[in-house]
Amino acid sequence: MLKNFLVDNDLKKYYPNIANQLWSAQADYSTQISKAFSILLNELQHRGINPRLCMVPLDLKREDDTAANAGLVSVTETATTTGDPFEGGNQLRLVVNITAITGTWSWKLQGCNLVDEPASDSSEWKDVTSAAISNKTAAAEHSVVFTEMFRWYRLVTTENAAGSVTYTACLYETVFDDVIAYGTFVLIFTDFMLEVNDIWDMRRQFAQNAYSAALESIKFGYDADDDGVPDLTEQEETATIRLVR
Repeated sequence: MLKNFLVDNDLKKYYPNIANQLWSAQADYSTQISKAFSILLNELQHRGINPRLCMVPLDLKREDDTAANAGLVSVTETATTTGDPFEGGNQLRLVVNITAITGTWSWKLQGCNLVDEPASDSSEWKDVTSAAISNKTAAAEHSVVFTEMFRWYRLVTTENAAGSVTYTACLYETVFDDVIAYGTFVLIFTDFMLEVNDIWDMRRQFAQNAYSAALESIKFGYDADDDGVPDLTEQEETATIRLVR
């Protein structure tokens, strides 16, 4: 199911001073972000794309015998663990959702570009830059975006201080982030407008054009067989709603 991970700090990557424009009655832009996401869901449905079949997570704890559409696999670990390798696609966001924890734990993603599945002791495994979640002691969901792409991924869970941790871990695509962000700016700048062609109207027009261009250009995984597992042969082009196999 298509998910939104954007928060105010993500909007600052586009407009660093956007937080200075908040209305006094608002603490953040979560309302506009949520509405922009809802508009995107409706837009995809209008184009004949089922949002439930988009953005299927690559479960880094999934076993081979896990049933289709079983949801993310939750694991409990009591020691440092190196996970199994999984073949990735266009996923660039690591999400670790901690539901129970004692002690202190860290996670890092490793990648490898060998054609065949790499052995656990292969020297080709490398730490993925920025794909780390460190020194966590409380239950919460954590998300980090990285830019290095590999063919294979695995998760290393490190026990920093003795305890146990229960969590899910997966990779998500980030290709919808720009669309949601520009859609949010359309709503924000429309609210700021005082008259046609003022600075906020011009920014609104820019955001609207950027939104449309981003939506037309992205390619994303589409779970055409509805099994809840990303398949590298399942790819859809949004502009033409054409399956590429």
